[in-house]
Amino acid sequence: DFAANVGDVALMRRIVGEAAARGMERDPFALLRVETLVVARDFQGAVEAIRGYRAEFPAGERTHAGVLDSLQAAALLGLGDDSAATMFLNSFLGQADLRADNLLAVANRLADLGAVDAARRTLARAVELDPLNQAALTRLVEVEVMLNAGDDLAVHVQRLIRLRRPSPDILRVAQLKLG
Repeated sequence: DFAANVGDVALMRRIVGEAAARGMERDPFALLRVETLVVARDFQGAVEAIRGYRAEFPAGERTHAGVLDSLQAAALLGLGDDSAATMFLNSFLGQADLRADNLLAVANRLADLGAVDAARRTLARAVELDPLNQAALTRLVEVEVMLNAGDDLAVHVQRLIRLRRPSPDILRVAQLKLG
């Protein structure tokens, strides 16, 4: 996870090699490798790794379709292929077993890549699934402030105020945006 989170491709390569040498299941490491490539901004490498993963692990494709779709959307956004990225993001957001925490992580990754609109859609889905998830709602308000999304921002700030101890800084910024 550390190598994936910081985008350390060399470390992930060593981990994958060590796992293979020990006869460990390769499937989870292949997914982490893709995530590492996305974080390292090797978007073309990530797309190629996803294609390779889907060919090599057909059972994993069924099990991890949502994760793969979210990573592919991020990689394609990084490559500037917005239409294909939207298709994969829609597929990801349509998954039945999504959790707000996972959606928050994906949204943060998308925002880090500069895909703020995609992050907003992902966060909106997280809040739809779990309206009381304060972290997702707070991040959604932050993103909407960045995008000057006034109508939705007002609704989401009202929800945020009703939750336990919302961030005063976020509320101040939202107040300035909303007037």
